Amino acid sequence: MTDLRLERLNQNVLSMLDLEDLISDDLNGLDPQILAALPNGFGAMIDAHREELLGYLRSAGVDPGVTRRTASAVGARPFTGVVGAAGPRSATVAALFAELSYAAVGYAALFELSLKLFDEDLRDIAPRHMQTHRDAAFSLAAHLSRIIADELAEDHLQCQCICPMCSLGACGCVEVGREEVAGIAPTREAAPPEGGFILEPPRSGSQLSEAGIMAGDVLLAIDGQPVQTIQDIQDTIRKHRPGERVRLLIAHGDSDREIEVTHISDY
Repeated sequence: MTDLRLERLNQNVLSMLDLEDLISDDLNGLDPQILAALPNGFGAMIDAHREELLGYLRSAGVDPGVTRRTASAVGARPFTGVVGAAGPRSATVAALFAELSYAAVGYAALFELSLKLFDEDLRDIAPRHMQTHRDAAFSLAAHLSRIIADELAEDHLQCQCICPMCSLGACGCVEVGREEVAGIAPTREAAPPEGGFILEPPRSGSQLSEAGIMAGDVLLAIDGQPVQTIQDIQDTIRKHRPGERVRLLIAHGDSDREIEVTHISDY
């Protein structure tokens, strides 16, 4: 029974070591935008994970260089060919998210094994490693909308949404995408201290574009009503019928300006 217990524990540690190696390889040469989406020091944490797992195996009398399987033996890069990507960066993010989530679940399973088979070292290691991978996956999910928007812009593909915001040129699609994953990645780009909604680059030819509004300008109020969320903005514009004029207060740097636009579209 003792031999089977050690064999089961060591096999699972070897599998996690293979996966950590795969993730470590993926981190090399990542686009700076993807690296910026990961928690600070994530690469060093993965290296520390690998050393901790190797230390565990050595303390158990296992020579990892002899007994371990290679990443290819357990399916190297099993998460390629993901759907829904806009370009190479978003495809990499989606695949890396899958790997990190897979690792988090793997460590959850290893933790349960450490409880049932009473291994105090793994009972300490597994939940810490699980948390690292879970946090990294959440961070990537929170940044995916921005990365996809940037890739589309590089291909000269603009927002085509016809909601009240987007039809004016105040695209809210990135924020809606971010909010959609808020349950698993509860982060948001910081709102400006005075409140308001940070604007995306206006669609060329839109009313905001023609008015000279730029990416990073802040929509502060509509018809004198302060706004900060997507819902605030959509609800306030929808108080007008299509064809009616809407007053927007927009901050650019240290100055504010008010412009009038026409509510033109909705779905």
